[in-house]
Amino acid sequence: MFFCFVLDQDKFADYELRLMDLDSEHLGIPDTDYSCTIKMPSSEFSRICRDMSIMGDSVLICTTKEGVKFSAKGDLGQGRFNRYKNIFNLNI
Repeated sequence: MFFCFVLDQDKFADYELRLMDLDSEHLGIPDTDYSCTIKMPSSEFSRICRDMSIMGDSVLICTTKEGVKFSAKGDLGQGRFNRYKNIFNLNI
């Protein structure tokens, strides 16, 4: 998994994470060319993921024409966060 963050006009950070090798059934996830790129502040992305991690072990990120939706579900309940591009200058 590869993350790229533009922190400022002269600051840029990228991270490549190796996913865990689990001794379980192999998940057949095909190679995919994604149709969108989301540009948002790294601090906001971190806060949203941290908030969603309280609800569940994984965060689902979906994009629509209106913006991006983050959601998580777990034993404690479920959470959703929507960020609309027209209101918050989100680049998709």
